[in-house]
Amino acid sequence: KMATQIWPGLRDIIVKLTQKRPELRYQSAEELILDMRRVYKNPGFRIRPSQPKEVPARNEYGGSRRPPIKTREEQERERQILIAQREERMRQQKRRKNLIIACGIMGIVLLVLLVFLMKAILAGDADDNLVNQESSVVGQVQEEESIFGEESSNEESSAAPVKMPMVEDLYYRDAQDLLTERGINYRTEEEYNNEVEAGYIIAQEPAFDTEIPKGAEVVIYISIGAEQRFVKVPDITNMSQEDAEQLLEERGLEVGEVSTAYNSVYQEGFVIHQGTAVDDEVLEGTEIDFTISLGEEESSKNTEKKGGTITITSPFAKEGEKGRLVLQVYDEQDKVQKRFDNEVTYSLFVSQGGALKLDYPEGTVKVEVFLDGKLIMSEIVNQ
Repeated sequence: KMATQIWPGLRDIIVKLTQKRPELRYQSAEELILDMRRVYKNPGFRIRPSQPKEVPARNEYGGSRRPPIKTREEQERERQILIAQREERMRQQKRRKNLIIACGIMGIVLLVLLVFLMKAILAGDADDNLVNQESSVVGQVQEEESIFGEESSNEESSAAPVKMPMVEDLYYRDAQDLLTERGINYRTEEEYNNEVEAGYIIAQEPAFDTEIPKGAEVVIYISIGAEQRFVKVPDITNMSQEDAEQLLEERGLEVGEVSTAYNSVYQEGFVIHQGTAVDDEVLEGTEIDFTISLGEEESSKNTEKKGGTITITSPFAKEGEKGRLVLQVYDEQDKVQKRFDNEVTYSLFVSQGGALKLDYPEGTVKVEVFLDGKLIMSEIVNQ
């Protein structure tokens, strides 16, 4: 049963000390002593109970939802705002404190003057009373100055060094809250790390339990995850499927969708076309799609009569060059038919002896060859 004959503030202190949940009790002896001093000075002062911290929501994996990491500019802007707010609060507290001290001194002086004035009137000795009054006023002022000096010394003692807490492996929000509670200024740095998950603290400066002066700045290093590497896409056209997959694996790329198509130029089992252009820079692990030749379609071999063959000399001068080659044929009625429309490379022409031989059907009277839309060869065929 709660006692009713004690001060309300003292009763609040006892209730707070006996809370079941640790976070609702006093977190330090300094907080307890501060509340006891307040109650001693003002027996009617009531202690506000601690509010439980909000438990962060849990995700499906049991962890807290982590907000996206802010940019360095946003973090710096927030830090500057917090510093400005803290400095403004300190200035306001100092002004209020000075005002209270000044009002107290003035009140004491007025009270002393009034008391000695009454004594002078009753005793009839105004001169002696004035002298005593002045000496008493001086004594009171000196006493107030000593009180003020004692409070100043207490303020100086409160600026003692603090110990650096352990923030490594904490989520960066939790680390910032911990440093703020200790009154420690901090600066954040972001680094790539293959082992520490993004948003967690990699390291701290200074080390754990190091004494740091009040107001000094510490550094915490936040992981932004594994570093993303870019690689160039190799040329895999006119390579066997096995060789193409091996080359992609060596470059740190993945094999994507592999499709097939009939083709009379590329032999069966070799790459006709790749989905991503050669030398494009992509993230490591990107999937590369490509098409494998099934050889010449059987139906075209059996039904279509061959009219002739045209030889196309390589239009490329060095390794890595490529382009889209189109072969168009015209019959006697001037009807156009595409006989070849594929991407070709320098390496393809090298594998074919420096020239590409393409067939055209019987009845063809004119052949045109285009490279990337530009006419590079035109030939009248004599039947």
